Amino acid sequence: MSEITGFSLPAYVGAMLIAVIFRNLNDKFNLVKLDDQAVDLISQFTLGFFLTMAMMSLKIWELAALALPLVAVLLVQVAFILVFATQIVFRMMGKNYDAATMVAGLIGHGLGATPNALANMDAFNARFGVKSERAFIIVPLAGAVLIDLVALPWIVWCMNWVA
Repeated sequence: MSEITGFSLPAYVGAMLIAVIFRNLNDKFNLVKLDDQAVDLISQFTLGFFLTMAMMSLKIWELAALALPLVAVLLVQVAFILVFATQIVFRMMGKNYDAATMVAGLIGHGLGATPNALANMDAFNARFGVKSERAFIIVPLAGAVLIDLVALPWIVWCMNWVA
């Protein structure tokens, strides 16, 4: 692909695009019967596996000299995302359970990535025993599809254009 377009994207973007196309076609035409419980089980397993692998691959000792600046940045980031999520986003989303679940996802995404958002929302919903279907559609769609499939190629294109 990079030979044609002049820039490359992470490998998972292509797989994600194919998955989006397949899932939408499958929902429309019922090509394959998908068991939602099996998909949820696989999702929970792979999310846990991803987070474990990401944490195990960190080389924290290499960041020792940057510990103080990183802690300062982390504190500012946490304070900002908490104020932004609770004072602005929660109110704009309607101040209900779906909004609270989406705020949990926003906090996870703001402090990490889409898998963190899903883990936060899953923990929040498990705590209260109710799953917000709306939040589990909107947050992954916004976090993964819009960011990874739209923003990432746009950012790479802009970087290549400027360079």
